[in-house]
Amino acid sequence: MGRWQQRADRYGEQLGALYNRNIRETLRAGVTTLVENTKMDSGRAAAHWMVIPNKGGRPGSYAQMNFPNPDYGQGPVGRRGDSGRNSGKVIKAVVEREWSRAISNTVKGRNPATRFMFESSVPEIWDDSEKDSVGDARSGSYRDNARLAYAQQAALNRMQAKFNALVEANKYRVNVLR
Repeated sequence: MGRWQQRADRYGEQLGALYNRNIRETLRAGVTTLVENTKMDSGRAAAHWMVIPNKGGRPGSYAQMNFPNPDYGQGPVGRRGDSGRNSGKVIKAVVEREWSRAISNTVKGRNPATRFMFESSVPEIWDDSEKDSVGDARSGSYRDNARLAYAQQAALNRMQAKFNALVEANKYRVNVLR
């Protein structure tokens, strides 16, 4: 089990103490932070972030898990060398997509999803060694260039801060969901 999955499992156990509305707000803040902190040129790497509820049954079946679809120039993703011009569109599209697909559909009722995982379909060994928009050679790792691990850590930190603020404001369940 990976480090991120272990953190997601621990965080999922804590989420059971929150009301559904608070869980949704916390996840929305996490997804927004996740996409905002992914380094964007065209926005392709950011567009491939997904929220997998309860560890997801078959995450590979989602269209966004087929890299590189959407590819360069397929909305909301821009063209290579756009210097982040489409970043606002990418952030909005990913947050709205994940809100309707994974968050609002699974965090409702008496048995809401309380375990979530942020997943990106950018392959570990994807070689993006072409020159960037200003002619500098890239490191060769698309995941490193897009700062995916940094974005994931920033999202988890943001969600933990949001969770702590909600608990501090006494917005949690007396009887924690199990």
